[in-house]
Amino acid sequence: MAAGRSSPYIGVFWNRVNRRWQARVTIPRTGRTRHLGCFSTDFEAALAYDLYRFKFLQKPPVNCHIETPHGLDPPNVS
Repeated sequence: MAAGRSSPYIGVFWNRVNRRWQARVTIPRTGRTRHLGCFSTDFEAALAYDLYRFKFLQKPPVNCHIETPHGLDPPNVS
């Protein structure tokens, strides 16, 4: 990764204190930020971001292609 530790993934940031990649998402209705964890690679953080978006916000992934048994349909939707 570049010296500035920037990531091409949405919702992924370099945490200078922990020296790890951090994933966080903004909840649309409240505007609050939810910390999803710190990860060794920016790809792992991007995957966490996408999984949260898909499972809890029922929105399609933006960083990674996620295979599910039901395609990309949000959970609990017929």
